[in-house]
Amino acid sequence: ADDESLLAEISSRGALISLLRNLLPAGHAIAHKYEITDADGDPAGSIEGEFALFSFDQYEITLTDTSSIPTDPVVIGAIVIDAIQGN
Repeated sequence: ADDESLLAEISSRGALISLLRNLLPAGHAIAHKYEITDADGDPAGSIEGEFALFSFDQYEITLTDTSSIPTDPVVIGAIVIDAIQGN
């Protein structure tokens, strides 16, 4: 936001899944899943990875409330998270 207020929060489903993705030989095939909440902490959507054994990660982004959360920052956030995780 232009005033630096919180638009949304994207949270991973847990550290155990991230650990398994990094430790198992085929762990990269385990899909990521993230929950999106709005500035008030209410559920606003999800980001779900698809099984990808031999291809790049693919995600389906679902927003249940686009009136309070702009789409572009959520898509950009998903790309940044994926890049940070080394994918």
